[in-house]
Amino acid sequence: MCQQGVSMRKISEVARLKFCLGLSDRAIARSCQVSPTTVASVLRGLEAHGITTWEGYLVRQLAESAPAAAAAPFPDMATMLRELKRHGVTRHGLWKEYRKTGETKYSYSRFCARFRALKKAANPVLRFTHLAGEKVFVDYSGKRPEIVDQLTGEVTKVELFVSALGASSYIYAEATLDQTRSSFIGSQVRMFGFFGGVTVAIVIDNLRAGVTRADYYDPDINPAYQEFAKHYGVAVLPARPYEPRDKAAVENAVQQAQRWILAPLRDRTFFSLDELNTAIREQVRQLNAEPFTGREGSRAELFATIDKPALRPLPEHPYEFAEWKMVTVHIDYHIDLARVFYSAPYRFIGRKLMCRYTTGLVQLFDNATLVATHRRGYKRGTRHTLPEHRPAAHDAMLAWTPERMRDWGGKIGPNTVAVVDEIFSRCQHSDQGYRLCLGILGLTRYYPANRLEQASRRALDDGCFRVKYFRNLLKNRLESASPATTTEPARGFSQAHAHLRGGEYYQDQLPLEVDDEHQQSRN
Repeated sequence: MCQQGVSMRKISEVARLKFCLGLSDRAIARSCQVSPTTVASVLRGLEAHGITTWEGYLVRQLAESAPAAAAAPFPDMATMLRELKRHGVTRHGLWKEYRKTGETKYSYSRFCARFRALKKAANPVLRFTHLAGEKVFVDYSGKRPEIVDQLTGEVTKVELFVSALGASSYIYAEATLDQTRSSFIGSQVRMFGFFGGVTVAIVIDNLRAGVTRADYYDPDINPAYQEFAKHYGVAVLPARPYEPRDKAAVENAVQQAQRWILAPLRDRTFFSLDELNTAIREQVRQLNAEPFTGREGSRAELFATIDKPALRPLPEHPYEFAEWKMVTVHIDYHIDLARVFYSAPYRFIGRKLMCRYTTGLVQLFDNATLVATHRRGYKRGTRHTLPEHRPAAHDAMLAWTPERMRDWGGKIGPNTVAVVDEIFSRCQHSDQGYRLCLGILGLTRYYPANRLEQASRRALDDGCFRVKYFRNLLKNRLESASPATTTEPARGFSQAHAHLRGGEYYQDQLPLEVDDEHQQSRN
């Protein structure tokens, strides 16, 4: 593979510049201080050996630098990696298949060593350079601390939240009860308070509390977490699934937290989360102040000189955690949230709205438009209704009160007011009184107010307060007539009718005495 008159170092440089950086032949010639013809000759030689990528060049170099025993044919690395992803395929199985082909055979141990070397060469590690104040990496520790119930002795495992700044590796850690959205977001609110500023971006694992749907290219961020990020003005960068190198900073921080926090506290007993977090804060302080191994300074010193000045200021108020839920507006223009009902504009009846609720506030959104805001209530069965959410007809109905009915009657006359008072005193429910009063007082649309006042005086004398009674009086102009001397006949019949016997008839027919035998038969 070596070209005549060209050193191996320059061939390697030509391959790197071409395959890694994609430079032109003339640019490579200037960088390597050779002629463009030499560059073209080197590239043709590489292509003749089937080398068209930087990884392929490295694999070829390893093959040529191996001992003579390594000259035996070896399976294609790309094919092996692809086959190992299939269910049930192992390296031992591939080795057994390999032993059936070729003349010279590797032993299984030599086969595995060769495989690891080629895999490492084909998958180089990219070392990131993190800018000051740019990124913070967050994750949870796989190993968890414990708290003990002081009364029952029950042991509960809790979570250990860990974060690290990219540039200084400055660490923050705390214990939480779980990994729910409220705990996950609350930890990051306190994390920014601990740092005293805000980074440009947060790199998170594909935790359900932060990412609703993990995807290699386009993950979906949880709405509550997206709102938290918007409040602090940070970008959310989910790590690629199954790529721990994307968040190597926090992976190292988790390891350090396990060594500097969990290990020293392993023999101590904590009876509450606050007691545990007090001890964790002291361990974090010591960890950040510990000098680095192999270089000068500590995490705390680097943070003070590099990350701290580059952090953006905190918002005026810390973020208040909010939950989001899709709700339906019922036919009574209310939504149900934990059996407490909140009104929405009646035009949204039957529609689905997005509900955002905190410990003190409930908000309803139609897409991105805020349509209702209520104070949070916790008493089950209660209703929180805003007047502007009702239809006009409902407003008119709810606007009626006994006092308003009396005021309306007072504009007609004192007898009408007395009728209104009498109606409400006789009704079991105020809604019955509203309907009767509306029916009677509404007659002023068809008859003069003075006639209704006279009809009210007649109704007080007769003790009748039905709408039909008032309507008949006014229609037949009987409101000014003298009240009847007898009780008004029912259903419009005259007592003078020959077929009406009256109560006196039956009273006269009753026997004065009932014999014992008849009384016993009745009993």
